[in-house]
Amino acid sequence: MSIKLRSTARKYGLKRPATGNADSATRSAIEMSPEFDRIVRSCQGDELDSRIEALFLRSPAYVQRELSMGRVRAAVYWHCLEGFLAEAGLRRIGHLATTDEATVPIRIDNLELGPREWLEVPRSALVFARGRAGRCVFYFQAAKNDVPLVEVGLHADGDAQPLLSAWELYVRRHHPLRNRVIHPTGEILTFERHYSWDDLYLPAALKADLRSFVEMQFCYPRAVLAHLGIRRRRGAILHGRPGSGKTLIGRILASTLKASFIWATPASLGGEDGIQETLELARLLAPTVLFLEDLDILAEDRATSSMTVGLGELMNQLDGCPGDHEILTIATTNRLEVVEDAIRNRPGRFDRLFEIPPPDRESRSAMLRRRVAGHTVSATDLDWLTRATEDRTGAELEEIVNSALALAFEAAGTRTTAGLRLDRRTLEEALSLCPGDSGATPGFEP
Repeated sequence: MSIKLRSTARKYGLKRPATGNADSATRSAIEMSPEFDRIVRSCQGDELDSRIEALFLRSPAYVQRELSMGRVRAAVYWHCLEGFLAEAGLRRIGHLATTDEATVPIRIDNLELGPREWLEVPRSALVFARGRAGRCVFYFQAAKNDVPLVEVGLHADGDAQPLLSAWELYVRRHHPLRNRVIHPTGEILTFERHYSWDDLYLPAALKADLRSFVEMQFCYPRAVLAHLGIRRRRGAILHGRPGSGKTLIGRILASTLKASFIWATPASLGGEDGIQETLELARLLAPTVLFLEDLDILAEDRATSSMTVGLGELMNQLDGCPGDHEILTIATTNRLEVVEDAIRNRPGRFDRLFEIPPPDRESRSAMLRRRVAGHTVSATDLDWLTRATEDRTGAELEEIVNSALALAFEAAGTRTTAGLRLDRRTLEEALSLCPGDSGATPGFEP
């Protein structure tokens, strides 16, 4: 489902330039009330924005409340601004940006989410509004030196904090990324197909336990759980060999849960500031699943690693500071033994550890039958392959079957478009091409 994003540029009377910003727009593109126009024309010189705000707010000592946030959060706040003004009974009477000595149109960049999808994020914007409660100025200013942060604030002639809190609440209710799967950069993540729990081949009891743990956080009203004294879970760690299905579980959760979903890797987090911003984004978009791959890289034991700054920020953020929000963090690792003990054995950060083992015999049989559907293979040979692949991960099973199909395709002269024939010899050869970690199948006798 594609997001339909309103054009802020059109909303504020600006043309969207091909480069994604409004620097080249003319002064006449700024629409404002006669009163505000007189204020702007009366101001010249240094600190122009402060002078205009002081005159508009009728006091040089106006109240300022500002937050520093990443471009994704800033874009969401900007997207929701017009709707919030209407809900709060505020009327926009002017908007502009300023240089050192002149007023210019608001300057907007495009935050690309995917093909034909974007959010607009201001590099510099002041939006002036008034209502029965008074006057206020909404402020956006991108950081300099290519730092991916935006100062977002509210300046008012009275107490700005209640209005800022109401704006944040409106954004939480009306943000455009609900139920979308994104990277921390805002990029929309798409899968080639919809995944379901039927795609996961694990022992039935483990799959049911994992599914119940996750769905309880999102499928039951929070108030009901609180009334029953059930504490909301904070997260779980999935650990196991490479190829065991941990990433597949992430795809299933992203496909099936009605929640915002942030898929993060250590590289996409980008250090201490990135960890904080990603968790702040998760709180803004809540209910949210934060799927964190390769936890061991971020949270290696302090006794063996000097990279403790990011670890401390991760622990602080997982504790829920500040506030408590509907966020479930699912982390994966191939090396649980090196993860900091204060992370893996600390309820409230990660409540459960789920070891993801290779598929058991029943699961392997079901997976192989599904994978060779449409091709010809005897029940005896399929049973032989099921027994021969004991202790193999799901990824290894996939590679073995793919190799067998490729061999059968070559043997058929690579011209057939019908189902292929898989005999014992082909399966044995495919198995030999994928020996696994040990080079043999433990405990298996043909």
